[in-house]
This record gives sequence, C-alpha cells and structure tokens, in this order.
Amino acid sequence: MSLEELIADAAHRGELNHLSIIASGNGFHAVFRIASGAGHASASDKDPVEALRAALTGAKMARAPRGPSMKPTPEPDPVAATEEDMDFG
Repeated sequence: MSLEELIADAAHRGELNHLSIIASGNGFHAVFRIASGAGHASASDKDPVEALRAALTGAKMARAPRGPSMKPTPEPDPVAATEEDMDFG
C-alpha cells in the first residue's frame, strides 16, 4: 500500500488519532497513535515516507467497518418537556 492509502485506511477505520514525524540525528522518527485505545507505534528511518509507513503498519488497529456504522441520533421531543424542566427565571 502507498503511504496515502495507509493514511486513508486508518482514517476509514476511525483510528487516525495522531500522526507525526520529526527529524532526528539518523533520519526521521514517526509516531502513530490509534483512537480505539492507548495503542501506538513508532518507527525511525532515513526516509521520512518509510518511517511513516512503518509506524502506520506497526499499530494494531480495529477492523475496517464493512458498511455504514453511524446511526442518526433522534432529536428530543420538544413537547415532552414539563414546566419543571423549564426555567422561567
């Protein structure tokens, strides 16, 4: 997979919480944190793309969703409010 595809896959899974890269004495150091827990992966390489690729592939992510997983939240019924719920100042 290309770096772009790895990033898109992590985003599609809902796992793209943090992705960073910084220059180090021997090249670059990349860190990837997943959203579903405290998991993370880091990697170093002389090539920044390879460091990012290694960090993204080293994390244990949740499975990719198979279809629409978000369900709409119903709006509260405005008629259900009682006088006790209302603040008249």
